[in-house]
Amino acid sequence: MLGCGKKVKFVAPWQTYRVGDVIEPTAMDRDWLLANGYVKDVNEIETPGRPAKMARSAAKKIADGAKQLFG
Repeated sequence: MLGCGKKVKFVAPWQTYRVGDVIEPTAMDRDWLLANGYVKDVNEIETPGRPAKMARSAAKKIADGAKQLFG
């Protein structure tokens, strides 16, 4: 069935597709791409968590460095 809504994201370049491209291939193409490691299912890709808070001393060092850099 075409347009089944299962999208994949490229993790390796293949033909005209670049890493990070998201497509909705046919079932046969999707299975082949998954089996050969070119893509991952969009539902399987983990989103990065919230970044950790920066310590006050680290934030001060960055601010001081930016002041010196951009004067």
